[in-house]
Amino acid sequence: MQHSIVFLDRDTVGVPLRGPNFPHSYQEYAVTPVDCIVDRLRDATIAILNKVPMRAETLAQLPKLKLIAVAATGTDVVDRLYCRQNGITVVNIRHYAFNTVPEHVFALIFALRRNLIAYREDVRNGAWQRASQFCFFPHPIRDIAGSTLGIIGFGELGKSVARRALASSASFRIRSAISLARPSGLSVSVSLASLSLAARKLSGCKC
Repeated sequence: MQHSIVFLDRDTVGVPLRGPNFPHSYQEYAVTPVDCIVDRLRDATIAILNKVPMRAETLAQLPKLKLIAVAATGTDVVDRLYCRQNGITVVNIRHYAFNTVPEHVFALIFALRRNLIAYREDVRNGAWQRASQFCFFPHPIRDIAGSTLGIIGFGELGKSVARRALASSASFRIRSAISLARPSGLSVSVSLASLSLAARKLSGCKC
């Protein structure tokens, strides 16, 4: 059997792709508007996509489709229930950026807790140079130690964030819909509403 492969939004992946080692035809598009999905996948057996939405009403018009390969970690752009009920396999990129994303998370946490961006702008604008004292504290500076970190979703990236956080002195609340064993040191799961309320208290948000 020769498969027909169509990549709907090739411009979202800026790396060379290795061709599959089975008989196939291949067509790619830089981007694909929603109203072009069905026409471009009408004869496809394999669809590759990143951010193109594949909802039930679209999938119902593609009876030849057998596989959707998501060129990302998240599969929320695909109606997985419809795929499961209609024999369409959905795969994603596993272990993608499992160091890069968690490290970026902690870079942002430190930047926000210490107000690094605000202080950087003050120095660039000359506010610190004009201050009458060497000690310059116009913005709150908060420690990470003793903080509560909420992780919504506990897949590969969530676990990687948790492992790094366990090496610090932050405490945890985790909300996860899966019942996998959690690393020691994590508190029990809490509801999203409870986690949101705790985050607002910690951040001082009144929204």
